[in-house]
Amino acid sequence: MDASAEAASLRDALRALAEPGSLLEADAETAPFLIDHRRQYQGRALAVALPRSVAEVSRLLAWCHARRIGVVPQGGNTGYCGGATPDESGQQLVIGLQRLNRVREINAATFR
Repeated sequence: MDASAEAASLRDALRALAEPGSLLEADAETAPFLIDHRRQYQGRALAVALPRSVAEVSRLLAWCHARRIGVVPQGGNTGYCGGATPDESGQQLVIGLQRLNRVREINAATFR
């Protein structure tokens, strides 16, 4: 299987795993996630996932781990060292965490 067919197959599997509307694949949609805010680092990604729950993040991470696919987490993509930017391979999954924006519980006894 050539690289583009393999990538398409992986994206099909990701679509089935992610919640509807959580997976970005089109160039125009993914572009902001592939470059850092200083425009120093730019890469390519298999796709960009925007999970809506911790459970969805867990499923995506388990799927990537089982297939040895690199994961690039992005909080706000404001780092200065390029750590939130995928490499140029196009074989990593960017997971944008901006939809996980609510604190559901604070345990004062354990500070968790």
